[in-house]
Amino acid sequence: MRIPTVLSAALALLLAGCATQAPPPKAAEGTTFTGQVWTWDEADSTITLRRGTEDIRVKVTPDQLRDLQLHQTVTVRGQLAPPKEIERIVIPAKPLQAVPRGPVEQHALDGTVTAADPRGRLSIQTDRGPLHVWAAAGADQRFQPGARVRVEIAVQPVDMVPAAAGTSPPTTQPAASPAPTDRPGDYAVITGRVLGVERTGTLIVESPTGPVQVWVPDSGKFRVEQPVQLRTFVSLAQ
Repeated sequence: MRIPTVLSAALALLLAGCATQAPPPKAAEGTTFTGQVWTWDEADSTITLRRGTEDIRVKVTPDQLRDLQLHQTVTVRGQLAPPKEIERIVIPAKPLQAVPRGPVEQHALDGTVTAADPRGRLSIQTDRGPLHVWAAAGADQRFQPGARVRVEIAVQPVDMVPAAAGTSPPTTQPAASPAPTDRPGDYAVITGRVLGVERTGTLIVESPTGPVQVWVPDSGKFRVEQPVQLRTFVSLAQ
């Protein structure tokens, strides 16, 4: 039986379409690396992973940067990248100072220490989610994993303005240190940009040791890139 010309053309187009279908996307090439997400950079498509006391930078494909969470353990595929060059900052003729404005978001949470870094980082699990705060060096000697702690948090927006001539900035410079002996604990003050805001109340703020993560009752008061001053005090629960 002879197939009509129109039907023959349709079958030819269908077969040609099947033959020219795009092949499935290739898997990301490279070596597999597993570690804790310390930070990431979308500009150069790298992820910094912490593995014990070692930090490594991995060059990955952009799709692997999606849905990352600070301090989560992930497995990525890519190539080791060299350490990033330290930025050279030119101090302006008129240094900037942080001027607090607006109300302070202040509260306290109880939680359990899940990790303590001798270089001065604490990870704490609370009923509001995980916290990652800056502490003084040797924090692992004062806060053991499993210890119950109380975290006092205060966050306030600031304006970065030129300091007046002949005056010193009134805002405390970033620092972390053990508190006085009459109130044992670790105190830290940070002035930095907000890197992330979640509806659940989580704020991610830059710090000298890497991003820190805290919780506030009303995260809607803050926005990404907004400068804030963050104060934390961590003490063993009574």
